[in-house]
Amino acid sequence: MKKTIIPKKNIDNDAFAKTPGMAKQKFGPARPGDFSGAKATIRVVEVLKKRRNAVGRTFGDAINDSGATAVEFALILIPLLLLIFGIIEFGLLVFNQQMITNASREGARAGIALHSPKVSVPAIQSRVSAFCADHLVTFGTTASPIIDVPTGPCGGVFGQPLTVRVQFQYDYLFLSNFGIGPKTLVAVSTMRCE
Repeated sequence: MKKTIIPKKNIDNDAFAKTPGMAKQKFGPARPGDFSGAKATIRVVEVLKKRRNAVGRTFGDAINDSGATAVEFALILIPLLLLIFGIIEFGLLVFNQQMITNASREGARAGIALHSPKVSVPAIQSRVSAFCADHLVTFGTTASPIIDVPTGPCGGVFGQPLTVRVQFQYDYLFLSNFGIGPKTLVAVSTMRCE
């Protein structure tokens, strides 16, 4: 049985050619069976190397763009670091706010619990201070929270409100280097005496 070979249409490259000699090059095979496997790939690469891109350079020319990579990296690095450190700062700020809120609740719970005798204001303040010392992220700073019990201790009256107010001066870890000052975090908890 005779095999019929249907000729492949050659791609006309005239629109892409930049020089008259390149206009004659075709992607099609020079003779039947030429474009198979690795030979086809090598042939296409050779043709592409001779073609010119829009700037007039051939694809095979070595372009020295090693400095462009460093410049692009420097341009991206600064916003990336600002984003990362901003996320860290905001996370620490929110964490410390939650910790002083928990500390004020601890103090209020300790003050309202049914004890005989009732818990004093210094005992409530020491409870809050201990909680803050154990849980606040301060990176070695000696800033301690200001603890206030404006309502005083429970005087044995059932249902009397007890308020514990905790104020903490949070110093930023990284942003303080840029002149951004400390932030005052405040938490207030009010509970009724048992």
